[in-house]
Amino acid sequence: MSEEQDEKFDDDWWDQLAIDPITDTHLQALELKAQVPVSTRSESTGLKDQYEPLEAKLHELQALHAKQQELIDTLTRQTQQQQGEIAVVRANWKRAQEQNAGLQQKQSQLELEYHERFERIQQENQRQIEKLETSAAFRRIEQDTNRTPWPSSLRRRAPVMLAEPSTTKATLATALPTTPTRSRMIHYGPSPSSSHKSVSPLSSSSRKRPNPSEQASPSRTRAAKMPTLSTKKEFPRFVNSFLPTPRTNVTTPTLPSVSKSPPTTPSQATQSSSPATPQVQRDATVSSLSLASPDAATLVLTTLFCYRSRWATQVMAQPFVAPPPPNCIPGTNYFPLGAGNHQWSSTFDSVEAQNTIQTANGLESPMLLRLLSLELPEKIPFVIRQRFTTACKKLWEFVTRSSSYNIFLAESGHIVDDALREEDQSSSLAIDIVVARVWKIQARSLFGTVAAALRSLTGIFLRLNWIHYVTAMLNWITALGISHTGFVKFYTEGMQYLDHKDTESWQPLRNDMVPSSQDDAELLPSSPGSAKQLDTSSAPLLTPNNLVKIWIECLSKTHIVPLDVSSPSSQPEKHAQDLPAWDIGGVCRASLLCAVLASMKVLAWTAGVESLPELRPLVQHPGMLLTLLDAHSCSSDLLLGSIELLMLLIPDPTTLHMALSSPYDAKLQPRVAVRLQQVRFPVVDILAKYLVDRRGDTPVATMHHTHQAILLFISCAARHEDTLVVFSESMPLLPALIQCLSWDTEEIWVGSIASQQAESALERVCLTTRLLHQLYAPESNAGRGLAEKLLSPQTQTVLNGIRHAFIVAMGRIAFAQEPTWLSRRAGHDQEQSQSRMRSQLENAAMLAGDLIDLVLSPSETDEIYELLTDSSV
Repeated sequence: MSEEQDEKFDDDWWDQLAIDPITDTHLQALELKAQVPVSTRSESTGLKDQYEPLEAKLHELQALHAKQQELIDTLTRQTQQQQGEIAVVRANWKRAQEQNAGLQQKQSQLELEYHERFERIQQENQRQIEKLETSAAFRRIEQDTNRTPWPSSLRRRAPVMLAEPSTTKATLATALPTTPTRSRMIHYGPSPSSSHKSVSPLSSSSRKRPNPSEQASPSRTRAAKMPTLSTKKEFPRFVNSFLPTPRTNVTTPTLPSVSKSPPTTPSQATQSSSPATPQVQRDATVSSLSLASPDAATLVLTTLFCYRSRWATQVMAQPFVAPPPPNCIPGTNYFPLGAGNHQWSSTFDSVEAQNTIQTANGLESPMLLRLLSLELPEKIPFVIRQRFTTACKKLWEFVTRSSSYNIFLAESGHIVDDALREEDQSSSLAIDIVVARVWKIQARSLFGTVAAALRSLTGIFLRLNWIHYVTAMLNWITALGISHTGFVKFYTEGMQYLDHKDTESWQPLRNDMVPSSQDDAELLPSSPGSAKQLDTSSAPLLTPNNLVKIWIECLSKTHIVPLDVSSPSSQPEKHAQDLPAWDIGGVCRASLLCAVLASMKVLAWTAGVESLPELRPLVQHPGMLLTLLDAHSCSSDLLLGSIELLMLLIPDPTTLHMALSSPYDAKLQPRVAVRLQQVRFPVVDILAKYLVDRRGDTPVATMHHTHQAILLFISCAARHEDTLVVFSESMPLLPALIQCLSWDTEEIWVGSIASQQAESALERVCLTTRLLHQLYAPESNAGRGLAEKLLSPQTQTVLNGIRHAFIVAMGRIAFAQEPTWLSRRAGHDQEQSQSRMRSQLENAAMLAGDLIDLVLSPSETDEIYELLTDSSV
């Protein structure tokens, strides 16, 4: 009702206030105009809100742009700097290339000059050799066509003929000198007052003439006493000087006189018709000769030449006995065959050598002839082939020069004269002293030259990996060392060996000498001046000359490992990362090990204690000594030889201690357990292991010899106090000894074995008991805790029940009755052996009683005694 009333409300004043349509339109237009600025202001406000973050972002981008521009500038400067450095390096490299080209050209020129000089020297030497041969031919013609005297210092003399010391000899001269050589050697005149004097080839202008009061030279005395004859016999060329003829008018020389004797006249010479060949008196003694007598110098020269000829003969007579070649041979820079292992080919050995070497009566060809006729393959570098040729020529030159009496006389005649003049005449051993002195002077060049050549050849074959030739060379060196003990001194003596220059013989290493071996390069001083003198073409291909280093490399190459592991110095060729393992073969390996061991034993045995320090580098090198004791490649003979080598080291405690502590090489011996690689004395553990292991894998006789050798070595080495501590503190040695002792005592008192085996077992029991007493109950000190060692967990781990085994074994030795097999022995032949074994058993029983007292109490000992004496055990 109210709404209806409102709608019906009518008021004039209100009607007047009503807005007409036109006014309403204007009002709406004004409202619209008023609304536009408000929206504009709102839009401008929104744009301002969006502008502020955009402006901040713009400032951030500008800062980032500035940083990037700075980084670009920095990188640009660095690039320009690097480009400059590259340009400098390129310029230096280009300059170095130019210098290298100049050096190569200079090196080529030097090599060409060197070869030309070498050829000239060779031609000059050849001319000198031809001259010597011509002179020797003249002398032989004169001897064969004329009956001339036999003065020892003037003419060639047979090396096996000695001068007759108690008589004077006179021979006939049939003709005047017909050659310049004869006229220079001796003058035949009608009387001693001739103006021509006899000249000895040993005299020279450089030698000092003795005073008239001094003793005359024996060679000049012999030349003065030379008989002459002016008559001529019929048929002078048809005389047999070796037929026995009656000797007349033999007189004894007056020895006390030291003045020069006058020459013999022709009339005196005709009184003797003895042959020209000197006679040998077997009953003549050296002491009856005077040093002033010509016969004294004759005897000394003849003796020395016999020694010299014997040495040269033994060098020539060594037969070529080599094992089969290795199964394969790796390619190296010394023998470039390509990467990997290659089968051995017969073409590696010279076909000419195989055709020219002939054997007679089933004998092997000489080693020297084999080397002289051997031609190395063309693949081997020239420097190695030249080194091989130089060594062979040096050997052949030594043999030829040592066989010539003329050369020997020219080299040693004045030395003998000086030695005879300086020696005391009153000494009964004067001649022997002179011989020893002169031989010592000559032996240095004789032995040194041969040692240099042989060691150089061995090093060459070793780097070529021709193992069978290395074995033959080591056997050759060993044989010469056995026949001549003085040669062993040069096994390891440092010297300069056979470089590419023409040297007369070996010399001490000098600072200006170009080395021809790896050892020479190591001995040279490391100064900048000396480095410039090395020949860059031969420096990379060095060969060892030191025999100890040769032994080390030989032992390394016996392992089945890649060549770059066993011998990196051999420079194996490899195109890949890994090389295959190299196996030289079982026969070749065993032969090489035996050859190395034999040469080592000769050095240790012959040279004595002074040479033992030379073996220290070998025993200190990891794995070398243990290679000889390796169970996988160690035969019984090799094991016995290795133990003998250890026994030879006993006189030098330091070297022996180094040998006992010789470590393993993990690369060469990868099969060795980690525990064995960490032990302090691996050799002692190996020997203790062989005491037990050899009982089951070797025959009884071989086992007995091995057991004896090990026990003897330990007993002898334990004489040194330090080594005694090493053996007594060894963890595996005590269980091994007790285990072997338990087995042997059981065989003697319980088992039924043959009589010979029982005797061997009894010897082992006695040796083991004495060794245990020496180790753990020494006379000088108190017991070394034997009871505690038998109860220690470490010992129990090695041998369970070791204390019980020790008590049973020692109780049987000390208290048990005599074995039944020993009491049953009868017969006259066996009485002495039975008595000896009983005395050994009694001594062992006394020592066993002392050992039992260290372990058991008196009451326990009495119980063991009653138990063993009442029973038959």
